[in-house]
Amino acid sequence: MWDVVKYSKEGVRNQEQGLLCQDYVYYHEKDSVQSITLADGSGETDYARIGAEHTCKVLGMLLTKHFNELCDIDKGLVQFNVITNIQTELYNLCEKYRVKISDLHSTLLGLAIDNDTDRFLAIHLGDGKIDVKSEGKIRTMSYPENGVNKSYTFLTSAHKVGSHIRVFRGKLKDITEFILMSDGWNEKMKGENQFFFKDIISLAEERRYIDDVSLIALIRQ
Repeated sequence: MWDVVKYSKEGVRNQEQGLLCQDYVYYHEKDSVQSITLADGSGETDYARIGAEHTCKVLGMLLTKHFNELCDIDKGLVQFNVITNIQTELYNLCEKYRVKISDLHSTLLGLAIDNDTDRFLAIHLGDGKIDVKSEGKIRTMSYPENGVNKSYTFLTSAHKVGSHIRVFRGKLKDITEFILMSDGWNEKMKGENQFFFKDIISLAEERRYIDDVSLIALIRQ
């Protein structure tokens, strides 16, 4: 089994508005499969945090319970399953709290590994980032995706957004770490791409960020 590391820090903007951190990270495991997920809520109320939490849990459990199926089916079906499950949960929350789905939407990252088959599956929607470490070097598996400008990205509430969900599948081989990061880190990480989670967390404790920052990582034991 792999170790999990989590970190979240509320940004100045939400602190000043009296809001909770809108980022959420989640870990789930079932049998030989472990999953990590991260959602960066986007809203002006604490409902964004609720949406991010439920989104993380839905994706995390989907990845662990249906890992083999999701690894073997067509990419388009993976996208469909992910966004259908998440949007169904968000609409249920809309009814429960009497809010709009735009009050609950977020970006989304997920990663699952199977310790028995040495395979991985990664899911990415929006402007976060997925990095991996192998052979002592760090590389980016999935970069942020923005739209017409850097302040626009793709969120879980959007119509037909499934086509923007990126899917990565493969063998673990020499990968020793996976890390999911929210876009808030981009604010002060220019020129620091070679730092990994221990360095990032150490720096974050000393810095103030406008946006919330969060990460969750799996590290091979």
